[in-house]
Amino acid sequence: MPETDTPDNRYIVAVQGIVHHYGRYLMIVRSETDENAPGTLTFPAGKVEGVTDQQNVLELAVAREVMEETGVVIASDPHYLNSQVFMADNGQPIVLVNYLCAYASGQAMIGDPTEVSEVRWMTPSEILSSPKAPPWTRAALQTAEAVVNNPD
Repeated sequence: MPETDTPDNRYIVAVQGIVHHYGRYLMIVRSETDENAPGTLTFPAGKVEGVTDQQNVLELAVAREVMEETGVVIASDPHYLNSQVFMADNGQPIVLVNYLCAYASGQAMIGDPTEVSEVRWMTPSEILSSPKAPPWTRAALQTAEAVVNNPD
């Protein structure tokens, strides 16, 4: 029987909050000391952990991650966009679940400077023209924009 239950082949589940507000998106620049994709421009994201509620686990996790990283509260009904698999910089496979989120309240600010070096609202064109925006951030933005611009 092949060994399939080792930590090396278990997926970590993470969520990404693509927060939209008046034509702008809430963006972070990952700290240069962050363990995954340091210095990149991306949306707030993190591992699914510490959720004790047995329902809406992913939705609660995305709300927590956005709040922890940026101080922003999202509306209670994030919209599932898609999911993808990638390998973290340390080789760990990750399932990333993307949610389009509406801004509810809060002032955008850095939550933990060891994870985030910058927080700001940006237009789609600012994001796409940024040299710090990796291909996966651009792809997530395009998916979100398709929903924002065609809500039906």
